[in-house]
Amino acid sequence: MISPPELILDAKADLGEGPAWEPETACLYWVDIHAGRLHTFNPGDGSDRSIELGEYLGCAAPRRKGGLVLGLRSGFATLELPSNKLVRLVNPEPQLPGNRFNDGKCDPAGRFLAGSMDDAEIEASGSLYSLMLDGSVKTLMTGTRIANGLAWSPDTRTFYFIDTPTHSVMAYDYNLATGAIANPRLAISVPPALGWPDGMTSDSEGQLWVAMWAEPN
Repeated sequence: MISPPELILDAKADLGEGPAWEPETACLYWVDIHAGRLHTFNPGDGSDRSIELGEYLGCAAPRRKGGLVLGLRSGFATLELPSNKLVRLVNPEPQLPGNRFNDGKCDPAGRFLAGSMDDAEIEASGSLYSLMLDGSVKTLMTGTRIANGLAWSPDTRTFYFIDTPTHSVMAYDYNLATGAIANPRLAISVPPALGWPDGMTSDSEGQLWVAMWAEPN
């Protein structure tokens, strides 16, 4: 039996998203997108601290060498901890000032995949990017509207992606050696009555867990 959800932090966030667990510190990172804040929640003592970054923050992921990699409105960056030093890396969309990064996650090899979107949620001007290990950026997909959930199968050979307005979870062949995607196909068609598919993760058995946004129709 699946237990009902439990409130662990009444954060009163403006747009709280992107949880990322770091086993080494036993802390949960999450972002408040429009507020431009990175939060660190410690479930051991219930504390939550935040760092103000001064612009929209779509996603964050812990780095093996410490600190985090970020998807900001202005592009990719790293954040050193505990100094809070922000190092800007590259903006793949300088020609699209109305876009911002939304969801993002590291693949099992350490690449940071993050999707952009029109903040007004009108234009299909978003793309899915991969920040490679050498610092270069590879475009994996274009023409998305609201780039959201990302997940991999346990064997890393399948990549899953959500463009929320499509009501679909798409599957792709994933080449872990190169970071390339291929062979797009529909994995799940989400009935509108369930709401809008948003964030996503996968478990050790290969099952997908999808967070639904808004009240069901």
